[in-house]
Amino acid sequence: KLFTPLTLPCGLVLQNRIVKSATSEQLASEHRLPTSHHQTLYTRWARGGAGALVTGNVMVDAFCRAARGDVALHSSSPTWAFRAWADAAEGKPFFMQLSLPGRQSPRNLDRAPVAPSNMRVRRGGVLFAEPRRLDAEEVRANVAAFAVAARRAEDAGFSGVQIHAAHGYLVHQFLSARTNTREDSYGG
Repeated sequence: KLFTPLTLPCGLVLQNRIVKSATSEQLASEHRLPTSHHQTLYTRWARGGAGALVTGNVMVDAFCRAARGDVALHSSSPTWAFRAWADAAEGKPFFMQLSLPGRQSPRNLDRAPVAPSNMRVRRGGVLFAEPRRLDAEEVRANVAAFAVAARRAEDAGFSGVQIHAAHGYLVHQFLSARTNTREDSYGG
């Protein structure tokens, strides 16, 4: 079945069941935009036979980073670079992975990270600053930032988005009882 088509619940058809999963390219321009390097890389992967492609981390906030060279797509990002990146898939289904690192933003990139709770990363703790607990309004603003980035990704020609909710990043921090000790409507 690996090389047979797969119809996703949304109706999108993948020509096979091989998906190039998310990676961290770290190729962004100094303004955090995708570059010709992204285009070259994803064109090669599209021609390599995968049924679908997924970008690496694309931050939904202009100031948050998980690594140097992260792309960011937010309300003031110019869309031309994202359109060129989407075109690199040459018609293959292409999904943008949207992300925020939360407390897992390295100290050298963010000295004031945010998280659901003010709980520091235990492993590799010296690499990460102590996070500040998001208030409810900031949580809503982050949700809105994901929505804005998703709409802009669609407008740029991406087939859809993948919300990065793993590896201890912000969405995962909200989903884990270990890192979310809130007692408001965003806790539990």
